[in-house]
Amino acid sequence: MNAISRPENFANATAFNNVTSYHDRHNKLRWRHRKGGRTTSLGTEYGSAEFIRRYAVATNSAPLHPSDIAARVPSRFQQGTLSRLIDEWYKSAHFEALGKGTRKGYRCQAERLRGSYGDYLVQAMQPKQIRDMMAAKAGMPNAANNVLRILRFILDVALEKGLIGHYVARDVKKYATPDEGFHTWTEKEISAFYAVHHPGTVPHTCMTIMLYTGAARKDAASMGRANLCDGRICYSKNATKTCAGVEVNIPIHSALAACLALVPPEFKFFIQTAKGTELTPGTLGNYMRKWCNEAGLPQCSSHGLRKACERRLGEAGMKEQEIASVLGFVDTTTPHIRLGMSVRSELADRAISILP
Repeated sequence: MNAISRPENFANATAFNNVTSYHDRHNKLRWRHRKGGRTTSLGTEYGSAEFIRRYAVATNSAPLHPSDIAARVPSRFQQGTLSRLIDEWYKSAHFEALGKGTRKGYRCQAERLRGSYGDYLVQAMQPKQIRDMMAAKAGMPNAANNVLRILRFILDVALEKGLIGHYVARDVKKYATPDEGFHTWTEKEISAFYAVHHPGTVPHTCMTIMLYTGAARKDAASMGRANLCDGRICYSKNATKTCAGVEVNIPIHSALAACLALVPPEFKFFIQTAKGTELTPGTLGNYMRKWCNEAGLPQCSSHGLRKACERRLGEAGMKEQEIASVLGFVDTTTPHIRLGMSVRSELADRAISILP
């Protein structure tokens, strides 16, 4: 069973013979029984009481006893199961508002939960069960915390639908993480990378863009000539199809200017595929992994370059507001978010001017 297939792909894998699915003119998924030239509509809720009743009429058989339904209906079609709620979450406004890469990552995590705990009834779920599910990943605290994060999203859906009366994940705490996340590049490691990947090469261009803008992998992958404006680089950090993101407007450092001058003028994106399209964030990350290994830096990755930019700015004496203006921090509790763009641009000018 393909874990991320659409529900209609499961029709022929069930115990209900001659049952198939289709979309009506309103694009709503429906089920039907077809045999001997006769078609019987089974409704929209697969495995529901009405579905079972109509199926019995269509096949001239006795309706299934409720205790037998669970054995014949996959958990993803049973009301109130974790598997069913995962599919409901996929259709929610919250999930749709996420960026493409974020949706992909969350879906992978949710499907792992479906594979292990899909038949759990959410209504009966208690904090102890959630802790037990996290404990299965106790050796990897970040992975355990990801389990809790996804469960909270799913339980939000259950709460909205009235399947649970209280938020059972509220009192479940995250695991303490033993480290500070991805490794922050040191100056020695930056020099080692540049010693192997010289100006004009794609690795050198990628490294310089991320190091001198502090852009995340997602934003660096899509940067191109459209982001240049009067000697500055402008882009929307964390922009999605439903969110404008945070506007970042920073001057181009002399080292970055020299690097971009070597990018072929016909390139639309500074780092692009052979077909002239932008790289996906995942592809860019894989390339950086390869380039770091070639430079003898297995501990380094693209994630740590943003932190290296922040480290450099901090070591140069820049204050929080100046660092935030370059990196586009979105924490609403910090003062910089209330500053006008003209003030933030001035802070970014000062911050970028001191980078080595």
